[in-house]
Amino acid sequence: MTQSTDLYSILKYYAEKIRSPYIDATAFINFLKIYAARQVKEQPEWYRWTRNTASQFWTEIRPLMESGQCEFLSATNSERLYMPHYYIEMVQQAYESPDTTAMLPFPSENSLKIHFSDEEIQIIDLDHDLPLYLKKKEEPSENSPQILRLLFPDEYGSALILSSMIPRQLLETALIKVRGYLHSQGNKEYVLHKLTLRLQGKEGYLRDILNQLLVRPLDCLTKLEEGGENSSYFWVCFCSMVKNDIKKKSEFLTEDLAMLQTVCLLEACNSFYQIQSIKKREREVALKNLDLQLDKPPFLYSLEAITKFTSPKGVLLMGQYSPADLDAYIKSKTIPAADQKMPELLIISGKNSERWYIKRDKLIPYCLQLCNAARPKIRGTLDKRWGKFIREYRREPAMDKDEEFEKLLKFYIENLTPILAAVLRSNWLYLVYAETIRDREDDIPESYQFFINDKLVPYANLLLLNRKEILTDIRMLLPFWYSIPFFVALISFTQGFTKKPMAGKYSRDEPNEAPERGAAGPSPQDRDPGRELRNMAKKLEGDLVPSRYTLDTYLAELESRWGRLLNKQGRQELVTDVNVLIRDRLRQTLRLQKRLKLTQETLKEIAETMIFSTPSLKSLSGQDSLRTYIMLYLIKHLQNEPISKM
Repeated sequence: MTQSTDLYSILKYYAEKIRSPYIDATAFINFLKIYAARQVKEQPEWYRWTRNTASQFWTEIRPLMESGQCEFLSATNSERLYMPHYYIEMVQQAYESPDTTAMLPFPSENSLKIHFSDEEIQIIDLDHDLPLYLKKKEEPSENSPQILRLLFPDEYGSALILSSMIPRQLLETALIKVRGYLHSQGNKEYVLHKLTLRLQGKEGYLRDILNQLLVRPLDCLTKLEEGGENSSYFWVCFCSMVKNDIKKKSEFLTEDLAMLQTVCLLEACNSFYQIQSIKKREREVALKNLDLQLDKPPFLYSLEAITKFTSPKGVLLMGQYSPADLDAYIKSKTIPAADQKMPELLIISGKNSERWYIKRDKLIPYCLQLCNAARPKIRGTLDKRWGKFIREYRREPAMDKDEEFEKLLKFYIENLTPILAAVLRSNWLYLVYAETIRDREDDIPESYQFFINDKLVPYANLLLLNRKEILTDIRMLLPFWYSIPFFVALISFTQGFTKKPMAGKYSRDEPNEAPERGAAGPSPQDRDPGRELRNMAKKLEGDLVPSRYTLDTYLAELESRWGRLLNKQGRQELVTDVNVLIRDRLRQTLRLQKRLKLTQETLKEIAETMIFSTPSLKSLSGQDSLRTYIMLYLIKHLQNEPISKM
């Protein structure tokens, strides 16, 4: 074998020759001079080492020391070099020809004739430490390889292995040892016969994997790492059979010890990969459940809400995948695929740095849902605001001009429904809408149109609110003289001398402004018009609420009977909407009937009329419970709210 003439190769050769990483500099220079003189006759390139050997050596050793390939150790009587990669390269070399050592145990300190103290080497127990080490090895590392001492159970010895060889190269060596075992003494037929009894129904798979181990053993490694059911069960049965057969012997041969080490290693790795495969399947199922949850109402979720998703069995999904898995999922869904213009998951940003996530195909229906939910809220606020103005014979620009009406609606959307405002501001709404209607522009319902000529339609169209209709409805609930233009103009003119005109600007406090009841001045008999109603409501509470309940607990019980949505947030929103409808109906009734006679029949009539005239209430289950709930909620509201605020 021709020896390379570079200094590092010569140092490696000399260290192997003396079997030590510590090299005396003077002795090595003498060796180099004599060795070069012998080689120069056949290889002229050695000539440079025959002249000024010491000077040439010290010149070329500096770059090696700077690169860390060797270290200089200075002592009182001698100068020594240390080769830090000596043992690492020795272990690497021991695994270079696994076919020739297939019937031998794994390389150890005894077989390599070296020794490390426990402080100089990392010790890995096969049963206890290897699974943790394998899990840590899943994270890529750029650290230089370390020498490990792998301890086998039951006094089966140990093995020296580099950290960079775990697990791939170590398992490749083990599979080659399994091939050697199957080749020797007809063990293949014996294994086939023994395992056929345990793998009934899988005989074809058993023959295939044994043939693969004999011909291409490294191909079995991928299946082992995947942790599939058939592969995992085969290795459990195979390793158990081999161990039991060898343990029956009174004395272990070298090849017996080699196979005991091999099957112990394969058992530990197979168990690890099987557990990892189960966790991977659980993670995939959990991420699928996460994806399905995003398809359910309310469709728009914050990151905090996503971390609280549960499986159909109520198990928290966050425990089945890691935060890194969730981040990777969101990142993959919020980046457009190669064949798509938009991502599957869209990000909606709020004014205060809030971030919500929604599926692309849910954005348009969700926006429509928000508009439907905002309509009664904003309409109710407008009724209060303009009702107060009309009773006070005042006006504001939004009552007369559509552009001012739009400004008022925008103000209410921003303050009463901030999520709707965020969705309408988002660029995604236009992009998704344009993609949705590309092929169906002629058959889109008017209520579904969000954009016309690439511009957002007026807020009045989105909310289906008509300025003139609102004013007409408000005046219908007021005395007739509020609808006589001449009379209203006269009063307004008279008040103009004492009141400042409306500026047409809106503050954040105005949406909650309650209308005042328009009367010239209460008579002594009407100073507390709600006292009689409260007394009647208190009496009816005692008649309708069972003795074992309070009013609030009985309302909660009834609510659980008709509000049966599984989604907690959806159920709460449903209850809130029903309560708003009840209060609105009560206000309308009190306006039309100034002297309302409160009886069970009156309450029942209000409840039945309300259910009959509201399709969404008619569709709810538990109609009897809903009717009783409406009656009792009316009683509660009459007791708690002054009549002047209704």
